[in-house]
Amino acid sequence: MQSIDFKNFAIVFFEWSQSYSDIEIGDWLNIDGKAIKGTFDKTDINRQHFINLISIFAEKTGTVLSVGKIENSKESEIPMVRELIEKLDIKGVVFTIDALHCQKKQPK
Repeated sequence: MQSIDFKNFAIVFFEWSQSYSDIEIGDWLNIDGKAIKGTFDKTDINRQHFINLISIFAEKTGTVLSVGKIENSKESEIPMVRELIEKLDIKGVVFTIDALHCQKKQPK
């Protein structure tokens, strides 16, 4: 699993999950990122380095709809979350998300 091409995996996973997802208006979708244990390094500096997996989880069905990956020392979770939401292309659902994503600046 360590040598898998994550971008290809994410595409195939998304296509597969769409065929099994029955998302309806009013459903709650939870978005969160989690650090992968064992990917931490540079622990002696302010900005630690680790791989963060972000997922969108459908509460009603108990399924993951989409996944993304970032390296926290190189990029922010915010653009990845926006990309995952846009890719779902659904309206009328409720997203739960960390306060980190409460930004004044509007997406482009």
